[in-house]
Amino acid sequence: MVILLFLFPKYILRSFIMASTLKQLEQTKILFIIIILLGIGYLTFEVRLCLWKPKLYFTDPWKMFDVGALVLPIITSMYWLVNGKPPLWIIAFSNLFLYFKFLLFFRVFKSFGVYFVLIIGVVKRVLVFWVILSFIIFGFTHAFFIMLRPTKDDKENDPWNLATKYNSINSNGTINPNLTLIQQPNSNTNMFSWFPTSILAMYLLLTGDSGYLSSWTYREAPIMTILLVLFTSFTTIYLMNLFIGSFIGVAIEDYGKNEAFLLQKAKKKIKNIFQIGCNYYDIPADEVRRLINAIDNNQTEFSSPSPIISKKLRYLLKISEPIGSIDELKQLKEEFKQLKEELKQRQIRDESKQQENGDEFRQQISGFSQ
Repeated sequence: MVILLFLFPKYILRSFIMASTLKQLEQTKILFIIIILLGIGYLTFEVRLCLWKPKLYFTDPWKMFDVGALVLPIITSMYWLVNGKPPLWIIAFSNLFLYFKFLLFFRVFKSFGVYFVLIIGVVKRVLVFWVILSFIIFGFTHAFFIMLRPTKDDKENDPWNLATKYNSINSNGTINPNLTLIQQPNSNTNMFSWFPTSILAMYLLLTGDSGYLSSWTYREAPIMTILLVLFTSFTTIYLMNLFIGSFIGVAIEDYGKNEAFLLQKAKKKIKNIFQIGCNYYDIPADEVRRLINAIDNNQTEFSSPSPIISKKLRYLLKISEPIGSIDELKQLKEEFKQLKEELKQRQIRDESKQQENGDEFRQQISGFSQ
């Protein structure tokens, strides 16, 4: 079952890549049919998991991503068979999700799972930082948008004025002032003419690409230059380095711990490392009962000291405390008899003392009466 769960997405990914990428392949219909059949077969496992615990299933983001990563290629393949080639963006996202789907299967292995937990945990911790950074980017985007967008009154920022112009050279070597050629502008000539592209331009500026501001000269646009210096110094230099530092700090603090990072190297040299912790196992209750009964009756052997069975576990499994062996019972009976005899002897001695004291008391009273 586990092998099938691992192989199904592998063959779906391979078939979809071959069918959507290789144009010379003639048997694409067969590959699309294989994708649909394998995808539906894998979805049966997901349906069984959903029926087992629906609330837990729908609250797990991993499961939602798994289903989405499989449903999209299946729908794309069906559309391709019925209506022909679908839009390219659907094919692109289907391939991308299948790659991530295949990668997520490695999270069950410890060496890969550590990094998945690290990535997700750090993202949760620095989510507030991303919110602050996005507000700063939106603020600078709005400022650049107001400064550089084309308006009716100010045509300096018009894409036709910002486009590259070419002048011819006269026979005497002077430049002809009349324009000879002008490059036709496009939407990238002035990305600040539309607010969504302004956000993209600021994101690219955050990564170090300032080519979208090359249409303006820094000397003739001093306000733009000041905004550029503020943005690059505050976000690109300061905040991004702060983010990298906090990323590493959170990783060491919460998900690595200093001891764990040191032990990763120490474990290669030290074989026996005693670590106190809790291990959780998913074992049927009947097997646990059989194991506890075997421990109580001394029918098991452990290399380490025998495990301690808590009263809470015995109460949950409805197992009484062990009575002990026959020899122990005989020894307890003998000890009980000895205690009983000692109590009887004490009682006899106490009664004799009381009788003696009573006789003395009577003699004293009779002496007083005489």
